[in-house]
Amino acid sequence: MSEIKGFSEIIKDWHNKGSSSELALKLTLEQVNAFIEILNDDHKWSKLLDIFHSGRVHDAWLAVDWPEGFDELILCAPLCKLVEWECALCHVGKRQDNFSCANDDSLFGYIAVLMAIENRELLQHHMNKIKLVLENDNINWDLSRHDVIISHSPKGKGLG
Repeated sequence: MSEIKGFSEIIKDWHNKGSSSELALKLTLEQVNAFIEILNDDHKWSKLLDIFHSGRVHDAWLAVDWPEGFDELILCAPLCKLVEWECALCHVGKRQDNFSCANDDSLFGYIAVLMAIENRELLQHHMNKIKLVLENDNINWDLSRHDVIISHSPKGKGLG
């Protein structure tokens, strides 16, 4: 399960390489791709579910516990650190009406909802939506529909 970097490791990596917004996005995409690799492996998926279920009842913030505990925010930790948890400034937050990714209906928060019901297929589909939002400035997240929407003012790719 070493595909996903732990909180300290990913933040240290981000700091050591310059702490830029572009790097935060790149590292977040790497974390997302690592998570997708786990989802696509039967044994790792099963192990991930065990880790997910083992700690959530006792600990609301498991992002720093990986790999003993799993919190979906470990995937976007570089973006969170970039904006110091000011979600309205975040590449993702501003695309979901400034809501925190800790919200169950948010782009990253919805991962936990799908993991709780162990819907691997829907989670795999959802991860593609996450990549769309991360890779395109004109793709937003609709919290009520749990789906992506295209804005009418495309800015192309990047952190815009």
